[in-house]
Parts: sequence; structure tokens; C-alpha cells
Amino acid sequence: MLTLFFFLSGIFFKCEPLKVFITKKIQTLIIPFLCFYLLSYPFRILLHLWDHRTLAGFDWACILDLFDIQARSDYLFVNVPLWFIMCLVVMQAIYYIAVMIIPKRARTAAILAAIITILLFDSYIVSYPTIFMINNAIHWMPYFAIGNLCGQALAKYVLLTRYRLTLIYSSLATFLILQYIPISSPEYFTIKALILFAFLMAAMSYWNGRVNTITQFLRTLGVSTLFILCAHIPVQIFFQRIFHLVWGSRDVWTGLLDVIFTVLILYIGIPIIDRYAPWLVGKHIITHNKPIPCACK
Repeated sequence: MLTLFFFLSGIFFKCEPLKVFITKKIQTLIIPFLCFYLLSYPFRILLHLWDHRTLAGFDWACILDLFDIQARSDYLFVNVPLWFIMCLVVMQAIYYIAVMIIPKRARTAAILAAIITILLFDSYIVSYPTIFMINNAIHWMPYFAIGNLCGQALAKYVLLTRYRLTLIYSSLATFLILQYIPISSPEYFTIKALILFAFLMAAMSYWNGRVNTITQFLRTLGVSTLFILCAHIPVQIFFQRIFHLVWGSRDVWTGLLDVIFTVLILYIGIPIIDRYAPWLVGKHIITHNKPIPCACK
């Protein structure tokens, strides 16, 4: 799924004037990241107190994980999924600089060459310690770049094809089959991400207007991905602990229950956050100035 998320991020990436680009990244990524990062710190303190009935042994310096210099990491202790936002900020900054300095006529070829180079030297890149997960950002860069290069064209084809229903079943079947093939190469993940993307686009397009309640529910979740990403761990852990207290153990059914309750709470919280604290999830952004053409143009 991470491959797909970075691929989607690449599709929506815009190479705007520097001032607009920096302002938008601060509003849509950096401010939400910092807010949820700081809010997650007292959550971790309370969680430690819940587990141990004392604060002895708590790693008070965990809030400084943000500045760790280490090899590839997809983990931030205070709120694990926030690593994705940090990685995305660094990735977009690197990609923006590359697009700005590479002449337009050579841009696509240069990006393709960079993708191949990263894939070839991936093991070395991720093992090199860096601050702010720069190595991790470069590791995921190919999927972001592929999304920027061809994502819009693929989406346009899926939305306009007359064979969307056939595409839904064939792409879903193909993706499920690929899940059982034991291959872990980056190229293989790319193929699966493209197939899953085609399935999701075709399904949402085909059933839009046919199952209004479901599509509206999914659309609401879709446009609030940032809030869901940042907030779901504290909410889900809360329900996990509650259900564990009630039943004394965890199994498939209690796991399903905490997922359902987490989704419902987040769904209820989305309009509240959008109304009273839109800045927390990057909803108030500047929209003026035309974007500079990217590699996908």
C-alpha cells in the first residue's frame, strides 16, 4: 500500500513557483506533521503510564527521534505513521529541485535515469545513515516519480474506457494472484501498485452514483487521508486496550471491532476538524499562481 500512496502523491505533485511551493508544503504537510507529532507525545506518556502504572523507564527523549541520523527508518515512536509525512516532505523537496534545475527537454529522460539508478543502488542508499529520513525518501522516490510521469495518463484512460467493469474484475483478480507470488523487488511492487491503482480508479468511477452512501463514505475518507494517517494510531490503540480489558485477549474479532470503531470515530471527526481546525489537516491552502509544467506535462 505504501507504494500506492507514494505513486498517488506523485500524480498530484505540482511544480509551482518556489514561494507558493514552500507555503503549500508548510500548510499541507509540515504544520499537520508537527502538530500531530507534538500531540502524540503526551499520548505516548499516558500509554506508558497505562501499561506500567509508573513513568519510570519512559524514554523522555523519544520526541527527538525526529532528528535521528540513521539508516532507513519507517518508524517514529511517538506516532509511527508520521514517518510517511516526513519522508514525503523530503521527497517532494528533492523532486522539486531536480525538476527546477533539469531543462524541460531532458527532464523525462533524466527522471527515468534517476529511477533506474535508485533501483540499482537501493540497498546502498537505504543503509546509509541520514537525518530526516533522506535515504528513505530516495528509496521511495521511484514510485513517486512514476506517478508523476504516467499517473495522470493512466487515470485518464481508466476513467474514459468503456470496459471499466471488465477492468475492475481483471485488475482485482490480477492483484490478488500477484499477492501470492513471493517476489519482493521494487519493480514488482511498482507493477502491483499500478494494477491496484487501476482497480480503485475503475471501481470508484463505475460505482459513482450507483451506490451513493458507500461512495460518499469512501470519498469522505479519501479526501481526509492526512487526518486518518495522523490520527488513527492513538484512536485504534485506545479501542484495542478497551476491548482487551473487556475480553481479556485479542483475536480476529476484537481486531475487526477496533478497526470498525476507529473508522467510525475518524469519520465522525472529519467534519469537526474540517470546520474548527482545518489548518491541522492542511485544508486552508493558497491556490493562486499557475503551476510550472512538470515532467508529466
